[in-house]
Amino acid sequence: MGKWDAHELATSSDGVNWTFKKEIIKPLSGTEWIGTGQLWKSPNFENDSIWISNYSEWVNGKQDIMFATSHDLTNWKKVSGNKRFKQDTRWYKADGRWDCIDVVKGDDGYLYGYFTADPDPEKVDYEYCGFGFARSSDGITWEALPPVKGDLHGEFGGIEKIGEKYYITISEGRIGIGDSFKGPFYGQKKNSNMFDGDIYFPRFFHGSATADGRPLVNHFYKNGIVYSAPLKDIEIDAEDILRLKWWKGNSVLKNKSLNAGYIGYNNLINLLETNFYPERTYVIEGSVRLSNKPDSHDQRGLVFSQEENNGDYILFFRDRTSFGNYVIEDNVITYQEKNSVARDMDYGTIQNFRVVLCNDMVEVYIDDYLTVIQRVKLNEKIGIITGEDVNSFTNVKIWSNH
Repeated sequence: MGKWDAHELATSSDGVNWTFKKEIIKPLSGTEWIGTGQLWKSPNFENDSIWISNYSEWVNGKQDIMFATSHDLTNWKKVSGNKRFKQDTRWYKADGRWDCIDVVKGDDGYLYGYFTADPDPEKVDYEYCGFGFARSSDGITWEALPPVKGDLHGEFGGIEKIGEKYYITISEGRIGIGDSFKGPFYGQKKNSNMFDGDIYFPRFFHGSATADGRPLVNHFYKNGIVYSAPLKDIEIDAEDILRLKWWKGNSVLKNKSLNAGYIGYNNLINLLETNFYPERTYVIEGSVRLSNKPDSHDQRGLVFSQEENNGDYILFFRDRTSFGNYVIEDNVITYQEKNSVARDMDYGTIQNFRVVLCNDMVEVYIDDYLTVIQRVKLNEKIGIITGEDVNSFTNVKIWSNH
């Protein structure tokens, strides 16, 4: 099959370093591809100790959802085929998606599931969310329900109750909020996309991963080799807006301190002495003081050099972080922006930044808040744009994971 051909198990003692163990769910013969899924506890977990996982199989142009169970999260057994959760054409398209359930427990004893599906506009006469809705008394036998009300459409990621609100993730990182597990769900008015980058499958990493029991967020990179990204922490502000932050557990990546000196200042870019190799993970931290000149070209940022006079850049601003390509001609830097990420925040003129680099992916955090996630091109050198103030960057430190 090539890809999307199995569910696999990996384990970790710290949530950062993961070890592949084995394949745990394989598709039936004739399956074109196997869909992703989530896992949850049986509603009667205290007595039966059963974990449940879902997966889907696409066969002859049609997709259904199946289940598997485990008592130890290591050894999994497929549930009988008569429990197959089939597309319900009362509200959903017969040839649409039917994939990837995530669940919350309702106040009536049922588990409520949300999943990727295609509601049929000819059969639903209200403003609805473009994904599926169902319930189950045991986590294995599911009853489809009409799609919930709301304004979000796309592949469903996950659902989590945080405080008194229910938060859902959709496709590339969009966030919905509801007052009830039954919806309606509407897009978050600020920070409407918690990623704005080269990512996919944004989901909640359920459980008491943080000190106060909040979940983390996990996701994968796209537009290149697919691999798992570092887990993200969550902050809910006074307006109930969800933002992603640096998870302190990722500090284990800062295993080995490296030289943070410069090769030399050339009035444009100050290259770091350290070489950066794709097979390692790096964390770069420091503080930057932005220019106080309005409408100034006196920029501050980092560059990922590809050739002597061009490469990728990150620029810091009070209200956003910018990513794109730069070119140096006649001792002048020209920037071509590809992505600008704003979080509806004012970061101020002095910012503490953190850059995480692995293979061709870079993640940027300002004062612990996630801003840019992008694929970059790198020829082992990273530089600093200090602008007119050669002392605008302070306390720069570099670590590698090994």
